[in-house]
Amino acid sequence: MSQPAETPPLFPNDLEEPRVTDANLWLSSSASYEALANGFELKIPEWFNMADATVGRHARGIFSDRIALVCSSGEEGAQQTFTYRKLDLEARRCAKFLKLHGVRRGDVVICYTPQGLTTALTHLAAYLIGAIVAPLSLLYGRDTLRHAMNDSKAPIVVTTRRAWDALPGLREGIRPGDQQDHRERRCGSRLQHGLDP
Repeated sequence: MSQPAETPPLFPNDLEEPRVTDANLWLSSSASYEALANGFELKIPEWFNMADATVGRHARGIFSDRIALVCSSGEEGAQQTFTYRKLDLEARRCAKFLKLHGVRRGDVVICYTPQGLTTALTHLAAYLIGAIVAPLSLLYGRDTLRHAMNDSKAPIVVTTRRAWDALPGLREGIRPGDQQDHRERRCGSRLQHGLDP
């Protein structure tokens, strides 16, 4: 039996000693660091919206019909494709739903969902409103979720029916009067948000 051939290095210089480059010297020099730090300027606009920066501006521009998101639709192997325009439209519909249910600028929206379309739309919708998203892992139990709801005074929890039903007794122990009483709300698939009813 013959011996397998030795695997060639991925890059020809992989076997060479690391070289010190001018860039490494420049970054390690204290004088250069001082010049870099003193000359650094980050221009922060007075108003910035993450949803608009990542999706909205493309939805209004020349990339509006380009694919922005591909996600599984729940059926084996089936996928949903969203252009920037379609994703922006769905995010705005979900933002309208959140606003109708009392979410305002500066409020916390708890996102207790598996990774997927629901999570993406919740983030984009909350950002459009100016709300803060508190993503919570589905590994958290009833007590942790209850604490997050009470502590953040979140007016809404976005979740799936399956995740909500897995936490019996969650409503007990939520302090009434915290923002909006944490009434159960659904952003159902009948509203075409791709969210579980």
